[in-house]
Amino acid sequence: MINRLNIGWFLLVIGLFSCSSKVEKQDKIADENLIHKEITKDTVSVSLPEKVVENKILTEEDTIDLLIPFVAENFPEMRFSHYQSGNLDKDDQNDLVIVLERECKEEEEKTTDESMCNKVVFLKNKTFPNYEIVAMNDYIITCSDCGMRSIPQIVINNGYISFENLIGSFERTFEVITFKYNTVEKDWFLHRIGTENYSSRAKNNPDGEIKVRTQIRTKEDFGIVRFKDFNDE
Repeated sequence: MINRLNIGWFLLVIGLFSCSSKVEKQDKIADENLIHKEITKDTVSVSLPEKVVENKILTEEDTIDLLIPFVAENFPEMRFSHYQSGNLDKDDQNDLVIVLERECKEEEEKTTDESMCNKVVFLKNKTFPNYEIVAMNDYIITCSDCGMRSIPQIVINNGYISFENLIGSFERTFEVITFKYNTVEKDWFLHRIGTENYSSRAKNNPDGEIKVRTQIRTKEDFGIVRFKDFNDE
């Protein structure tokens, strides 16, 4: 598998993007004056606009334009969904977490025939302008509509990567799954799982105050779990 992506060093804009914007970008062919790909055995090289190379800054639109062909080349069965940037491994470089999606297979957990299953990929900044795939997981984000789950928020803070989920409608669970980078093992390990459970039904909160039940689990509860092996079943 091609495992390296040459794109810019610093992403100016981070966050999640709307489905309409995502689909529009997914369906468009990148302007050949902006992007030129050269595929070798283990590298995807992309020539960038001169202003991007000089300033080492990518706009949101540049980033999506570059990630879509990268995903198509390395994960042809999937499509780009969204991304977040930040320091994944405490090296002062701006790395990427990207989320990919595809239609769920018959044997996979899903709610409807339109359910989308996800893959999360860590891209490490290998010095400008190289990014490399360093970790992947198919279970950290479940299907798009399983358990009435919202789109997970990804938070990156100097080697800590958290996935924040809100699950349910009236009976709700707010879940935060956090991984921590180990500088000796050079890998990411499950650090903590925190949940807050509560009901938004009036009958369950007769005094008008929502009661929240909090639970924290650490490695003393779940042991040593690498990001690539995580499966919260």
